[in-house]
Amino acid sequence: MIVLCTVLASASAGAAQVEVPPDRIMESAFSLQRSAQQADDAQTAARRYCQFGEIRVGASDLRASISHHLLRGGANVPEHIRPSDMWRVVFAAGNLVRELGLVQQNCALASAYSSEERNALQAATAAASGLQETLGNFTLLANDQAVYMEKSNLRALRRAQKESTQVLVGKLQRVLSGAREMKATAEAGRRFDDNYLKKAGCVRYELAPLNLSGLMALIEGIESHPDDHFLLATEMAAADAATEEAEVIVNAAAIGCWLGGRKGHNAALEIRKKQALIIQALVSFEPLIVRRLEWEESVVGEPIVVQEQ
Repeated sequence: MIVLCTVLASASAGAAQVEVPPDRIMESAFSLQRSAQQADDAQTAARRYCQFGEIRVGASDLRASISHHLLRGGANVPEHIRPSDMWRVVFAAGNLVRELGLVQQNCALASAYSSEERNALQAATAAASGLQETLGNFTLLANDQAVYMEKSNLRALRRAQKESTQVLVGKLQRVLSGAREMKATAEAGRRFDDNYLKKAGCVRYELAPLNLSGLMALIEGIESHPDDHFLLATEMAAADAATEEAEVIVNAAAIGCWLGGRKGHNAALEIRKKQALIIQALVSFEPLIVRRLEWEESVVGEPIVVQEQ
């Protein structure tokens, strides 16, 4: 599992003000696409052995996102790639990671019956690990691209935000509402700690502690300045990453409970309900990040114009 929220926060603080080269972006995107294909293979095995239903998100969806958002005419690498387009790909891949997590849960439930189900679980777990790693690498590049745009144009962005105060207040309230919803759902996962899993008869994993610092920073910033908080898309992305980690932790807890046999199944069902709420909060918040990036890009211009150093 990738501890991405801490990485994003530190990367944003120390990122060099240099545009990420398109070739490097596409190399990472195609690596992500290959990992997605491995995830598809794992999902195919899961449908056969683990009684998993229809695949709602697959490698073809990610491939379409990469082609549409990162390539010109679906084939040529452009001279400049916008941060908003990169984050669209991040979120498309994130959907695939969540879908694969549900595949793991189904195979964990079925693994008690035969070696085929256990093998399918192992394949899905390996595919999820590889997909998370390549997605983490691409996400860092998307964050670097956004940081480059923001840090190079802070004055212009501040000036543009002040010119639309009434619009800003509405946007801040929508972002704050979405962030609070992510916080509420993510914190609900805190109760599924080691003691809870032990009492529930679950197989316990070495889970990372829940770190919501990026999410709390966004909420506290807006609450302190509800009318004029200087809102940056990278700040929102750090909040999203913290919540995404919470979803991964909760998914691992659910897998452990399904593996715990009948005793752990009630706990697994409860955890899965909380997980669904986290995913719903993430899916609602992520378009707000894209829209904020698009606004920043409209202020800065295309390609990214370095207006200040």
